[in-house]
Amino acid sequence: SRGLGDVYKRQVFMVTGQKITPQQHSEFKAVIDEWYASDCFLSQQHSVDVVVDGDGAVTHVVRWATKEAFIRDQGIQCKEFDAMFGKIAQIGGADLKMSATTSIAPSPR
Repeated sequence: SRGLGDVYKRQVFMVTGQKITPQQHSEFKAVIDEWYASDCFLSQQHSVDVVVDGDGAVTHVVRWATKEAFIRDQGIQCKEFDAMFGKIAQIGGADLKMSATTSIAPSPR
């Protein structure tokens, strides 16, 4: 049986290191929107936020509600993801830094 604390541990994966100009925002958003509309994205159990700060630094935040969902999604391979990743690397550079963490106190909303 799961303890209450396990219910609230969420897997979080962050990617940083990209930089885009204001002129690239719409191109970048179109690539991300294409990924969000894909069957591959819809078959997975994570949520994604892509944010750009005032200096053009991009942060991708990917969250899974449970470790089991994270492990399940790792087994899904699809050409749409590879295409999206290649396109965003072309737009904003490829100096990507990835980190995985566990969120122990997420907001309830």
